[in-house]
Amino acid sequence: MTLPLILQPTTTDDGAFVSHQQILLDQNANIIESDDTLFPTRALYQRSIRTVSPFLKSIWNDVLQLKLGYEEIHFPCVETDFVAQKQWFIYSFSKIILNNEIAILWTIVDYSNMYHSDIQSQQSKYDQYLSQDFRKN
Repeated sequence: MTLPLILQPTTTDDGAFVSHQQILLDQNANIIESDDTLFPTRALYQRSIRTVSPFLKSIWNDVLQLKLGYEEIHFPCVETDFVAQKQWFIYSFSKIILNNEIAILWTIVDYSNMYHSDIQSQQSKYDQYLSQDFRKN
């Protein structure tokens, strides 16, 4: 089976590469299929993804309440809880019809590099602000 919607890799305004992954889930949060572009999911096929991710477990009822084909729910800056290294993702969920059954399309966008860059920029601005403030006193 091929995923119904395949996102093309994109870049941010500064040219940074942004990766996407799409995972199809049934209504019990079992993986139907994944393109595995960010991380492999094969080991998760035998159980509900909710058992692996407390975050997904906490939002699953909200995901199930989405209206078919009309709504999407987004969660920006989610720190992963099942990938080995610390990364930040944007999670989006929508309901679709697949083989005459309702499925959940989970789109994951890796913004780790952008978030790291933003954090460094914010820290630099904060440090500069503090240094100016101390000079006044």
